[in-house]
Amino acid sequence: MKRIYMALALIGGLAFGAKAQTIDLQGVVEMDSATCLKPGFTFSPSEAPTGDSIPGIWAVVNNGPDNILSGDILWVATSRNQIGYYSGYTMTQDVTPGNAAFAQSYMKVDSIKSLIVLEALDTATTYDGLMDAPPYVNGKAYGFYTWVAGIGNDLNSIQNTDTVNNDLDFQVVIWNNCATSIEEMLVGNQKSSLTTYPNPAYNEVNFDYNFNEATKTAVARIADVTGRTVSTKDFGKYSTGKQSFKMDVSSLNPGIYILEFVTDNKRAISKFSVK
Repeated sequence: MKRIYMALALIGGLAFGAKAQTIDLQGVVEMDSATCLKPGFTFSPSEAPTGDSIPGIWAVVNNGPDNILSGDILWVATSRNQIGYYSGYTMTQDVTPGNAAFAQSYMKVDSIKSLIVLEALDTATTYDGLMDAPPYVNGKAYGFYTWVAGIGNDLNSIQNTDTVNNDLDFQVVIWNNCATSIEEMLVGNQKSSLTTYPNPAYNEVNFDYNFNEATKTAVARIADVTGRTVSTKDFGKYSTGKQSFKMDVSSLNPGIYILEFVTDNKRAISKFSVK
């Protein structure tokens, strides 16, 4: 996971009048693929995770061409916000292109107020249509997000020109499905089994899944013997019927792994080896 180098953005006092600027504001989320959001854990910078922490940084980057100026108010929503609410951050120094105007970490998972409903992404036309509030479904995939509104004196008076469609960024996360071993993953909340082939696998692992009903979420993840996620893939939505899937395992070390397939509120699991 790359490190974000940033110009520190602090919450200031009274804002000066925002200037008309042309700035590409980019929302950024950086964390491990299919991170398990376990209540009681804490987000920490990617450089210094601990045994009860989740590496993660979320930020807003200034891609230019103009500077973000001291006194500008940056409006941004993250998973720390309730559905439909943005936070205003007043810049205390200029932010030049290539630097982050806003960055956060060190957050309790218990503090999450909203996550993206992945199956709504294709059809939603409003902010509210994309978000879900607690409580969340154990084992279900969501999106941890950063969503930028823009720069202005208030949320309804955005004064910067931003024509690039990169204001929303999210990482697929799994809610409270934090097995610590292969045995726990196999016996935990298993609903059905998968058959993977070939087994042992070399460059890729394949599996079939029979959808008894249409699903809007289909996410596969591979974990090692400790339960640590080593690979994930979002396959999107499917109608009923049997479907075949494959995942690249060419970069994995030889050993035993678990493949978990999450479809809406259902889970299927298989153990396989890589040679």
